[in-house]
Amino acid sequence: WCSGLGADPADSDTTFTSAPHPVNVPLQIYVGGIQAVIEYQGASGYPGVNQIDVTIPQEVQPGCAVAVAAVSGSITSNTITLPLNPGGGVCSDSILGLTGSQLQALNSETNYNSGAVYVSQATSSSETTNSAGGSFEKVQGKQLASGNGLASPGSCIVNATTTPTSVPVFTSTLLDAGTLSVAGPAGTQSVPKAQNTTATGPTGSHSAGLPAGFIPATGGSFTFMATGGTTAGASVGAFTTTLNFSDPLVWSNMDSITAVNRAQGVAVTWSGGSSNTDVIIKGSSTSAGAGVTVSFLCSASAATGQFVVPSYILDALPAGSGSLSVEGETALQSFSATGLDYGTVYGITSGMIAVPFN
Repeated sequence: WCSGLGADPADSDTTFTSAPHPVNVPLQIYVGGIQAVIEYQGASGYPGVNQIDVTIPQEVQPGCAVAVAAVSGSITSNTITLPLNPGGGVCSDSILGLTGSQLQALNSETNYNSGAVYVSQATSSSETTNSAGGSFEKVQGKQLASGNGLASPGSCIVNATTTPTSVPVFTSTLLDAGTLSVAGPAGTQSVPKAQNTTATGPTGSHSAGLPAGFIPATGGSFTFMATGGTTAGASVGAFTTTLNFSDPLVWSNMDSITAVNRAQGVAVTWSGGSSNTDVIIKGSSTSAGAGVTVSFLCSASAATGQFVVPSYILDALPAGSGSLSVEGETALQSFSATGLDYGTVYGITSGMIAVPFN
């Protein structure tokens, strides 16, 4: 269901039409990056509302956030996501680290407590930095229904600039997990709490820069340890969880990309990354005149070694200055702690470049 395809003169603009007509405008529908066969496009019978019927391609990778986009000429619609399981039943998604049943259970809660800890190695044109962090918060269950800004492997979504009144406003309360540290092949480092400036309650956000060499080129095993919080009604219990961060991903054609041609798409290649892990490709650009910023996010299986961000996604971004990044993420691993409904630990290797979008 959509708007914008146009109308047929034979259909009423004010009353329901029992026999609506198709609208023959140029149109493509992409599901999970694969072009779908359109069975019908046109009026729905309701004034101002169009209907598009498609067959989902069998090649689409299943998941809980498979992207759908409509393209007419050089105009790309807003992108949405849908859960997809070719065999029917519950969806499962490596990006989210959750099944459809778990998503529904959390979404039905008024609030739920989540926690995440990670190690990260980021490379730019000038330097490589290592870091670790953690976040513990109580969030609204309905936030999961917003899509979370993620896309299943093989999919791309566009995030356009919107005004604060046009999107749901979610609130969070940070939780107290006490003192956090991480131990790796090169020793143990403290991951202190960050200053609380935006959310209510105790400071539940942790971050730390790590020394060079703390994350070896070949990866390694990293163990997070939290002592547990002492804030009444907003604490996380003590926990220990270990991350296997092996074979970090390397963006192999990072230095050869000097500009993004929106009409041609952009191909990225990489090496490393385990077969059961995912790669996140992100980009954004800002128009020189209006100062409007639009971003995209794509995901792919690390085993593929490459991904082409399609032109119809890049066409949704304005011409101007921008950035492009590639992140290799480990498979999400879960951990448990008193006071948490959902805990994850993961590792990231990423590269970022500043490039013009032409």
